[in-house]
Amino acid sequence: VDVKVMSDAGATNSAATLRGIQWVMDNADHDWGNNESSEGIDVMSMSFGSASDPQGDDPGDNGSSAEARAVDEAADAGVVPVAAIGNDGRRRITSVGASDSAITVGAIDDENTIERGDDMIASYSNSGPREDDGDENEWDELKPTVVAPGSNIMSAQHAASSSTLPGTPKPLAEDSYTQMSGTSMSCPAVAGFVAVMLQIDDGLDPQEIKDLLQNNSERRGQASEPSITDKWNDQYGFGIVDGNMILEAMLGGSVDPNPGNNSTEPPPPGSGDWVVMENPEEESWLVEGETYSARGHIDEDAETNGTIDEVAVRISYTHRPEGEPKREVVLLDWHAAQGTINWTTPFTLPEFTEDEINVLEVIIEAQAKNEFGQWSDVVEQKHEVGLVAVTMGGPSGQSPVSGNVNVFGTWESVNGGTVQWRLGTESWETAQTFGGSGSGDGDWSVTWNTEDVDDGFYRLSARMVSGDGIYSEEIRRTVEVDNDPPAPDLMFRTGLSVEEYGIPLSETYVNTFLEIRTEIRNDGDMAASNLAISLYEDGSRKDEMVLPSIDSGDIVEVVLYWNPTTVGEKVVMVSLDPSDSIEELDEDNNEQSITFPVIQRPQGIDLAFREGAVRTEPVIPRPDEQFLITARVDNLGSSDATSVEATLEIHNNLGWELVSSTAISLVVGQGASQLSFAHRANQSGPLEVRITLSGSGLADLDWSNNQIEATVLVDESTLSGARAMNFDAGEVPIKVIDLDEEGIVITDNGGMLSLYRLNSNRGTTACTNVLDEMWAGDIATWSTEDGWAHVVWTRRFLDSSGYFLQTLSYSAIDATCQMSPIQDLMDPLLLSDGKYWGIDIDVDDSEVLVSGYHRDMFTGGTFGDQTSVFLLHADNPTKSADWTLTPNVIGEIDLIPGTASALDVEFGEDDGAHLLYQSTRSDSTGIERHGLWYAHGLIEQSSWTFKKAVGDEASLAVMKVQIIKGEERITAAWREGEGHESVMIAIVADSSFEAIDNLTRTYPSRGLSSIVMQEVDRGVQVFFDAVGPTGPQVRFGIIDAEEGWLGLSNRLNLGNLYLLDRSPASSETVFIHTSASGWLIRAVVDDNDPNSGGGNLLDQLRHTLGLDEQNFNILLGGFAITILLLCAVILTTLSARGLRWMRGRRRVEASGTVLLEEDVVDVVDDADIAVKTSEADDVQLVELVDVTEGAAGRKGRRQRRGQVAEAPELPPLPMLPPEPAGEALDGTPPPPELPQLNKPVICPGCDSRFEVPLDVHITKCPVCGESIGL
Repeated sequence: VDVKVMSDAGATNSAATLRGIQWVMDNADHDWGNNESSEGIDVMSMSFGSASDPQGDDPGDNGSSAEARAVDEAADAGVVPVAAIGNDGRRRITSVGASDSAITVGAIDDENTIERGDDMIASYSNSGPREDDGDENEWDELKPTVVAPGSNIMSAQHAASSSTLPGTPKPLAEDSYTQMSGTSMSCPAVAGFVAVMLQIDDGLDPQEIKDLLQNNSERRGQASEPSITDKWNDQYGFGIVDGNMILEAMLGGSVDPNPGNNSTEPPPPGSGDWVVMENPEEESWLVEGETYSARGHIDEDAETNGTIDEVAVRISYTHRPEGEPKREVVLLDWHAAQGTINWTTPFTLPEFTEDEINVLEVIIEAQAKNEFGQWSDVVEQKHEVGLVAVTMGGPSGQSPVSGNVNVFGTWESVNGGTVQWRLGTESWETAQTFGGSGSGDGDWSVTWNTEDVDDGFYRLSARMVSGDGIYSEEIRRTVEVDNDPPAPDLMFRTGLSVEEYGIPLSETYVNTFLEIRTEIRNDGDMAASNLAISLYEDGSRKDEMVLPSIDSGDIVEVVLYWNPTTVGEKVVMVSLDPSDSIEELDEDNNEQSITFPVIQRPQGIDLAFREGAVRTEPVIPRPDEQFLITARVDNLGSSDATSVEATLEIHNNLGWELVSSTAISLVVGQGASQLSFAHRANQSGPLEVRITLSGSGLADLDWSNNQIEATVLVDESTLSGARAMNFDAGEVPIKVIDLDEEGIVITDNGGMLSLYRLNSNRGTTACTNVLDEMWAGDIATWSTEDGWAHVVWTRRFLDSSGYFLQTLSYSAIDATCQMSPIQDLMDPLLLSDGKYWGIDIDVDDSEVLVSGYHRDMFTGGTFGDQTSVFLLHADNPTKSADWTLTPNVIGEIDLIPGTASALDVEFGEDDGAHLLYQSTRSDSTGIERHGLWYAHGLIEQSSWTFKKAVGDEASLAVMKVQIIKGEERITAAWREGEGHESVMIAIVADSSFEAIDNLTRTYPSRGLSSIVMQEVDRGVQVFFDAVGPTGPQVRFGIIDAEEGWLGLSNRLNLGNLYLLDRSPASSETVFIHTSASGWLIRAVVDDNDPNSGGGNLLDQLRHTLGLDEQNFNILLGGFAITILLLCAVILTTLSARGLRWMRGRRRVEASGTVLLEEDVVDVVDDADIAVKTSEADDVQLVELVDVTEGAAGRKGRRQRRGQVAEAPELPPLPMLPPEPAGEALDGTPPPPELPQLNKPVICPGCDSRFEVPLDVHITKCPVCGESIGL
């Protein structure tokens, strides 16, 4: 059984080794389903170990490492561990070889002869003894155990590259062999010999096997530890493995490799039928490749004249080569059988067909000799030979199958037989049965209904069972069943684990913040996007998250958060896709639940602030504006707390100053309350706050958690609203690029790097081009103020021979997804020869600096590899030749790709550069872990001399280098620890990485997964995430190296920080984070950005309102639409009035006096409108009068109407401008210079009388409005 613990490149790490050994233990008794003997794992061969140190003074391990302890556990489980000692050529024992229980194997050089006398220890083979582990067993330190041949061993040739991309065929090794040397060759030889020992006696345990080897090997060299034993040498161990000595010890007595009684001399002719042959039966057929026992007895009734001393047996076969006469070949020449009265001798027939031998028959001969030396006659049997075999013609396994599938092939057998088939390790079923005698062959088939199984991969097996019960070799083929259309199939891979700060619990107190952990897997053949995962307590939803994407075959750890508020046995359930929005192959496995006890808290009052309890509203307070400082107070006791007093203190130059207080009337037992303080800060920067709980009658069980300190950043910036981001199934964003109000989002989907345009409102539009189709896993970007971004990434490609190569590439891209020609920066590498990874980029004006790790595999038989850091530098590069490579600026790094984060590179002064990188360290504790190192040097200089260890168990390192007052200032941050023990270290340091003015802080950051820095005009923005009481939170702060303060950190929102970028020309830092609803994008907007020249009025208004650009634009658009509508109404009104005025200009008004008849009084009632003439108005001669003037007034009016009124003297008409020749615009002739005379008109509708000019042909009655034609 092959157990993979090494990468395709040929290296491993502790975690992979431990998983592999654990897998062996888990399957020590597993039934592999091949045959009766194919069960479990008995021997474990380990040709690997920990890498050596470059200095050559590392004696290796002492057997206490995790790997060594795992090997001991495997031995306790019954697996014999065999390990290579290593190839350093000095005293050193590898990790697995250092195990107390391991059979540790060195190598000898047999000098290419069969003589054992000239076998010498190989120059590369490590020596012992092992380092003392401190126990009282001195034998454990005696390593190596034994040695075996390891030089110039013929071995199978490995493939040039075995790393493949999804969906591509796996490269195959050549069908050839090569010579290799090393303890990796001698180790499997001993492991194979141990298997032979177990075949002889399967009851031996691992320690008994080890004892047999130590006591029965060929001694070499002087005793190196005579006080312990005189049998062990520090180079040869207990000696060279000797099979003859082992067999002698196991079987008892002497074992002669050349038994004298197995002579090839034929016995002389004899007489007498003494010998009877029982098996094989006479005239029965034999089968190629099978092992038989020629068995018989001595006829009791035959005259033997004495006791039988020996039975001799000979076995041969005849065949006829093509075009030649028949030949006889001896399989076993005359030899003494086992036993006499009842005798037997085993033999195995060759694979005649495979060897292309046309066999005719097998001949078995036997002859007996009595005590007087007389021989019997030869008894002889001849048997024909057949073949029992089966083939599978279909299905081929090259393409998926569905529906009813015909499984077919051919068979050969003896005396008929049955073809059997099965799926996986299920029971064998009969496909077809065939009769007959002697040798036969034919075709077979069976119909398989694939709809009886779920979609997936299945192993089809077939075998032939002959009529005599002989089984052929099993033939197997793996086929894919695909009846259903492509769809995800979500399922739980593990059960639910209830944890508090990473520690699993079996019960919990009420009002405890808990994590519900599980692993899910997509077992379908299609990715699932926007997968909702909900947590329920007794059927009530308590938490939810959205997994943006889970690809086919992916396994993802899920963490949900639960805060039980009541006591009792709670049914906790996690549901995948509770709304059934994703169509799956099987939706019956989408829920998992447990019953979890929640118990009452202790009696009494225990008020407490928990980690992350303090926050602000708004999340980023601004100077000179009031904001709220809020804190959650939990009562961890079961009794109610009343009349609680809370005080707020602010730290200043004089110490802590009390600034506010408040009271909480009630904090219920096992519950929580919220308190708030209003505060105003008069300047930007960090604000250190302290909140304390007290009370005159408060009897708290634990006063130590009644006070909390926190740092609040006051800054002239605003958190914008969030916008959801949607991508195709299986797509994951890997980079966001801000290009000042526009940008690019780069996504990955199975190695395909797609591009999306990021609009000013943060919406995305897919681009028509892609960045790369074979991404190798690393990418770095840098935005510039000229609207371009520099992109450097690792990619794969196929060479002309069909091998995958990897290189490092560069391009520039703008907001329209236009790219400059791609430049390859490094020499291509075979995937089996090395890797470029962990890259970073920095840009200074037109200069570009790229750095990364270069892993160079050493293939000379060692288990280690060489990893170094390189630099690439160019000024405004347009082609690959513009770049200058500086290799090995940092060398001899112990690091494995995939286990560490990317390095960080920054430009320095005077053609220098700064680096933060990782390397494995075990200096202080002896435990291997990742350390963080700082280095600086000249860009064009290799082998930098200044290197300094700055972090332990560190990762996620980021830094920014600024020039302040003519000196370099380094602002850096990184994570130390893992999981719930994670903390973030922040520092402001000089170029020797010494903290300036003690500017270094440690921030508890449980679950920290991302740290990003962004340089702005007022310092360095720091974004990171951590897990608070209610789940993951994105946090924000600023470090001002010039002013000398660290302002970390404010809680911005819930979720994990994912990507971040900011253009030098922008006033916004854009970031993407996860949330319960999926991917979200938002920004931190600067209120006063110097890049904007102070900002226009609209920007100032937006900042004052505290709105991001998107929401402000919506508000501004609504306001603009309102103004436009108002203007339209006004314009419409004015236009209407203007049109009426123009029509009035075209109409000539009648002037004169309206005369009413005397009888008008009879038709005009007192309630009607009275009409009178006015001599004072030269234009409007009809006016309204008051109807309440009385009878006297009316009588006067009648008298005046009875008099003849003189026509008023009209004023001269105003002079009109000269008109063009022809008619006027309205078609009427121009008015005369003198006024016209009027003519009287009587209205037929109301009998009113009035006058109009002589030239008017139609008019309206001024009283009733009726049109009158004249």
